[in-house]
Amino acid sequence: MQLTIEGRNDSVSAGALSSPTFIFGEHKKPLLTGVGVRMTIIDRSEEAARLLLANAIDFLNGGIVLLFSKGGTGRDAKLAVISIQTAVELFAKYRIVRELGFAEIIRKGAVPQGGDLLKSAALGHFSTLGYDGCLERIGEFEWIGEWQRELIGKLQKSRNTLVHFAGDLDVEETQNTVAALLVQVLALFAAGQSRDEPIMQTYRHFLEADNFETLTNHSEFLVEAFDAASADLDAEEILTCWECRQVTLTRRPLDAYFCWTCGLTAQVDAVGFAPCWQCLQPKMVVYDRLNETNGTHFGRCLSCGSTAYVGLCAFCCNIRSESASELVSACSCGSEISRNEV
Repeated sequence: MQLTIEGRNDSVSAGALSSPTFIFGEHKKPLLTGVGVRMTIIDRSEEAARLLLANAIDFLNGGIVLLFSKGGTGRDAKLAVISIQTAVELFAKYRIVRELGFAEIIRKGAVPQGGDLLKSAALGHFSTLGYDGCLERIGEFEWIGEWQRELIGKLQKSRNTLVHFAGDLDVEETQNTVAALLVQVLALFAAGQSRDEPIMQTYRHFLEADNFETLTNHSEFLVEAFDAASADLDAEEILTCWECRQVTLTRRPLDAYFCWTCGLTAQVDAVGFAPCWQCLQPKMVVYDRLNETNGTHFGRCLSCGSTAYVGLCAFCCNIRSESASELVSACSCGSEISRNEV
């Protein structure tokens, strides 16, 4: 049997092989189907992830506009819940495809008999995992607590009631539920492994400008983000975020920052924190670690707004900050000296 895969010609002996092979770039991943023949299936996971993300973004932003617009009605809330829950499920599948590959969201026994998975999905030739199945798969590589599962499940229950029977929604209550839910969804499903990558970005990657402002200024979203940061088992430290000024910026094990409020991700090697020489608040001066002048880095205090130069303390060799006028400095060791004395 002769198969052509993305421009390659491979001779395959059907009788000698026992399972289908999925192509991930130059890698092959066998999946058992119970059939004694291996078929070659083109996976195209990267393209599938991009399509899932684009679709999720459309449903999410459309739903937020409906739900949080002034003068929104109960009918708007119903449509918004269906739209946003659809986005949540698409984000969950997006996370799985990024981590494990497109084939991993296909229901068992529904693997197509050879060909292009993406084309088969577009034609509706097989079904993908349901929401509960997606949560189970994500739970294999991302810890999801019971309180997170309960929160994530609230919107699903509302959506199921609306779609399969009937129901009325209180607009404000629904707004609060969605705001709290999206803290978890944007972090666990949308951002996913990007929380540990050195690319600097925020939730603006997923949200339109007005929707970003609406969510990150919503009281329920802010409360949930603070609680999530405080309960984050991967957080080695919690700091004030220089992007949104909320105390929800976590330092993660792989030397990356992630903010539970605005979704900021950045390298620890690129940005540092120092005590402020003016207001003496610890770790409030944020400074550029990648650029220095005469052994110091320029920064600004997130608390009082003072500009500062950051360098090493001559007494304890820890990080200290000093005023731009170079007259006063402050260090965590308690020393306050002029730069000329160092």
